Amino acid sequence: DSAVRDEGIDLKRVLDEFASVQAKVTVAIIDACRDNPFKTSSRSSATRGLAATSAASGQIILFSAGEGQQALDKLGPTDKEPNGLFTRALLKYLGQTELSVDQVARKVRQEVATMAKGVGREQVPAIYDQLVGDFYFSK
Repeated sequence: DSAVRDEGIDLKRVLDEFASVQAKVTVAIIDACRDNPFKTSSRSSATRGLAATSAASGQIILFSAGEGQQALDKLGPTDKEPNGLFTRALLKYLGQTELSVDQVARKVRQEVATMAKGVGREQVPAIYDQLVGDFYFSK
């Protein structure tokens, strides 16, 4: 618990910094489990994992998993991919210059959800989108 406090980064604080300098577009991509590694048996731990967040105007936040979900690293013991499901899907779509960032996010979400379901797991990347207009990584 102290390692998280000492080494963790407060996403809201980072996003607030971008908002304070009036960034026109902020894209935050978070590849992390959203389940709670500090679960206890007490009833006070009703919340699970990384907290839900919201995006300010001009921001899009893409999490590798939905609230309370684990981000899968592998599809099974024979999966030799160096990246987890989210990163491998993201890398596939980042190079498609005709796709806007919100289109990339939705394609990644669909692909990850399908791969996870194929091994009997649930992982649905969460998207918090308040972009106005279209943004492309490269055009």
